[in-house]
Amino acid sequence: MIEEYMLDIGFTTKDINNITNIYSTNLYNIKTLHKYFSTLGITNKDFIKIINTIPSIISISTENIKTRINYLKKLGFNKLDIVSIIIKYPYILEIVDDKIKNKITILEKYLFTKENIIKILTNNPKIFSFDNNYIEDKFKFLNNLYYSNKDIINIINKKH
Repeated sequence: MIEEYMLDIGFTTKDINNITNIYSTNLYNIKTLHKYFSTLGITNKDFIKIINTIPSIISISTENIKTRINYLKKLGFNKLDIVSIIIKYPYILEIVDDKIKNKITILEKYLFTKENIIKILTNNPKIFSFDNNYIEDKFKFLNNLYYSNKDIINIINKKH
């Protein structure tokens, strides 16, 4: 049943086997998560990538995911920003609110505007995983080199 649904949206048999070996008791949530993510504009391809990247997400209730998304909205991220973050860094759905807020507080400390903070974190959501001291050290270093916030934003957002 669920496996057929997963095949229909594009999972491979190998994907399903890998997921069911670890999370077989929670597969029922795949369909609910898929439908919800679809309403956000997440494609089947991206949904599969998200599940394959972080299969434990199927053990998170859709309500908890909605709560996380609403928290990000409350912080000023729009729907497109949130979808971009989830696709680039699905682990955001497991990070507690305090950790998210701490990253924003650090960026505010360095006088970044709300818009700049949203742009930085949307383009580079892995920052959410960095240790706060690591982030502080990097910003202190760049400030000691007299980089402006605009320069720092350009460095952070530079495509590699």
